[in-house]
Amino acid sequence: MTGGCTGVGSEAPARGAREAGGRAIGVTFLGMSGNPHLSSTIDCSTVGGISLSLEEQLGLHLGTLLTADAFIVAAGGGLGTLVELLAILKLHTKHWGGKSKKVVVLRTAYSGPGWDYGMVSTLARWCGTRADLLEVYFVQTPHEAVKIITP
Repeated sequence: MTGGCTGVGSEAPARGAREAGGRAIGVTFLGMSGNPHLSSTIDCSTVGGISLSLEEQLGLHLGTLLTADAFIVAAGGGLGTLVELLAILKLHTKHWGGKSKKVVVLRTAYSGPGWDYGMVSTLARWCGTRADLLEVYFVQTPHEAVKIITP
């Protein structure tokens, strides 16, 4: 499951999932069309034929992405990824009862040097979560990410 739009953060995981024989679901909003590597799309701009406000769309978009049971892979490191990471850290303690989800951060040239354990530790502290209780892994390649998330 990805943000579903174009760009390396959504297209690369979708393409990789499809090439490995899996499905790729894009969670889009603002009426954006999904990227060509998706198996299907969840459009968060409407529910039951009713158009949602931008804020409602963003909330539904983020909530849908966070339903992944086993793991979350963050590729890149833009503001959208940062918002998602903050939500994961906050939900970890408050609503998931400390049940950890594996979070794999795929470091790319785009993500820059700030995406490291120090950043996660600081963000976790802001969210009231102990970073040492999280399963956050930093990897350089998609193959490393797959090794971590597959049982």
